[in-house]
Formats: sequence, structure tokens, C-alpha cells
Amino acid sequence: TTASEIQACLLGWCRRGRAGSGNLRRVGQFLLDGEPVPASELERRAGAAFRRARLPPWSAQFQPPWYDGRRGVVDVAWPEARLVVELDGRRWHATTQAMADDRRRDRLAAHHGWLTLRFGWQEIVERPNLVTDEIHQSLAARRQPPEPGTQLLR
Repeated sequence: TTASEIQACLLGWCRRGRAGSGNLRRVGQFLLDGEPVPASELERRAGAAFRRARLPPWSAQFQPPWYDGRRGVVDVAWPEARLVVELDGRRWHATTQAMADDRRRDRLAAHHGWLTLRFGWQEIVERPNLVTDEIHQSLAARRQPPEPGTQLLR
């Protein structure tokens, strides 16, 4: 069995709300030498694009400082740059309430001094180079000291 086959099986089975998905993902991580198991096909494709673009190491399913133990895990993060990337698939972002929740989370991240970038399926699949270029630029900008007179939210 290959790593890709294990990931494909896990992607087919694991989903939010399905009993045992968290445990199965942890077993998958063990089998894949600690490599995080993506929560969706969109996350798998984004991870592949990030690796091709040689983005610096990131944390998947990251628990940021505002994580309350139930809500607030972000798809991808570069904690040292305070950068979050959310991957918005149609399954989880199809309702008005889901979009309102996302905007609230983005404001919460901003309040803590983090930048949130959101990308959807079409961007990741059809224009991955534009996505990774934007992430590279955001990482570079967030690693530079702020210009004099600029005040960052903390």
C-alpha cells in the first residue's frame, strides 16, 4: 500500500461529524511518518501545490491562540509570520451562517495580529501558481519589520 492510497482511503472515510474520523487521521499520520492527513481533497491539492512552490514548512489543522477547545482550528498556518490560509470548499461554506462564521473568525485572527488569506477550489486547482505567489508575498511582507509610524494589532 502506498502513502497516496492510504491518504485516498482516509479522505474517502473521514469527514467532520463522522465518529472515529479524528482517531483514524491520527493512525494515518503514524503510518505516513507524521505527515498530516488532509481533511479534504481541497487540502490535499493545496498541500501538493505548496510543496511544488517550495513554500516554507507550514502547520496543517493549526490551533491558533484564539482556539477555544472546540472552534477555531485553521486549515494552514505559518505561526512565525502570523499567517493563516483557509481553504474554502463548497461543502463547508455553502450557507450564509458558515460565511458569517468565517468572517467572524477572520476578524478574531486580525484582532490577534494575524492575516487570513482565503482560497477556494477553483483558485487551488486552476491557478495554483497565483495562490502560492500570493502566499510567498504575504510571508515576505509579514517577516519584514513594520514601516515607521505603522501600528500592528496585537
